[in-house]
This record gives sequence, structure tokens and C-alpha cells, in this order.
Amino acid sequence: MTLKEEILNRSKTDNRLERSQEVLKLDFEKIIKNKDNLIVIEWPERIEEYLPSDTHKIILEHKDDTTRIAKFCYN
Repeated sequence: MTLKEEILNRSKTDNRLERSQEVLKLDFEKIIKNKDNLIVIEWPERIEEYLPSDTHKIILEHKDDTTRIAKFCYN
């Protein structure tokens, strides 16, 4: 079972959260403490309060219909 499957199996319907606190039901704190895990989160600002201070971010921006800009942010 992959990590994604494990998380999806624990959620009620899918991997979308209604409130930021719901991330705790997914054992998120345990998952982020494991340095072997690579975690990709779409819309991380929705759970910003639960992310570690050393979180690295990749921000994708639309430049136009065919171009995206990727910004890499390291804390």
C-alpha cells in the first residue's frame, strides 16, 4: 500500500479536507516526522499551521495559457 492509498483509505470520501484540523485525523504529524517521506500537498496554505518550519515549497504560477513559472522556496 502506498502512502497516498493509506491516506485515502483513512479519509471519509477523498483527500480533500473541509477544515484544516481534519489533517490530524490522517496521522499527519506522524507522517511529516518521518524524514524518509516525500509529501506533496496541493494548496498547502490550507494546512499551513501544521507544516514544519523547514518545509520546502514549489510554487507554480500561470504565466499564460502555455507557460508556467516554478519557484522553489527553501526555509
